[in-house]
Amino acid sequence: MSNYSVPKKVNESANRPCKVSALFALIFVLSSFLMANKPVVAQTLSLEQALQLAIQYDPLLKGNAHRKDRFNAEAEASSYWANPQVSASVQNLPTDGFAFDQEPMTQFKVGLKQQLPRGDENLYSQQKYQVMADQMSVESQARKAWLKREVTLTWLDWVYATRRIGLLDKEKSLLTQLLDFTDSRYSQGVGAAAQQDILQVRLALLSLDDKYVQAYQQKNEARSALSKWFGAPLD
Repeated sequence: MSNYSVPKKVNESANRPCKVSALFALIFVLSSFLMANKPVVAQTLSLEQALQLAIQYDPLLKGNAHRKDRFNAEAEASSYWANPQVSASVQNLPTDGFAFDQEPMTQFKVGLKQQLPRGDENLYSQQKYQVMADQMSVESQARKAWLKREVTLTWLDWVYATRRIGLLDKEKSLLTQLLDFTDSRYSQGVGAAAQQDILQVRLALLSLDDKYVQAYQQKNEARSALSKWFGAPLD
């Protein structure tokens, strides 16, 4: 009997790597399935909202809008002549009685002065301010395009980190179930479960901790970057 018990034990230990590999393969297939078929969940901050807020609170865009309004007002004002100046004075007023009819030389003088533009000065001035206003529009469009690119990339980093944490949670749940199953079989002495199998699962769980740290760090960095565009912390 002793001659047959030894080969049986050798065969069981030889089958352990195959069974453990099969369990890990099952976990990999389930994780891939969950990643591929994960339903789209509405985020707290959608990409459209992020872009809208970034454009709405960008100080450079606000400044360009005020400068554009100013240049448009200057262009409109340049199409008019300068304001006329009216002057009035009294001449030869007697200083002893201050009576207008005391002396026949007392005069009341009214003047009107209007400065006329030279040539097409007003037209050129109007075109200059209109070009400056158009320049503000072009700069604002370029700024919006740059903001959309930066905010989109940052938002995608945030969503990726959030989804990654969700997948890590599912992977941790599967590994925990596998650990409980393997530990139960090992404690009961059923099948080919060995202490080495339990250690492999525990090592896989420990490796998840590093992945969690990286995912949460990436998520916090993305949140901070998004908050920068809004001028306030992102909740």
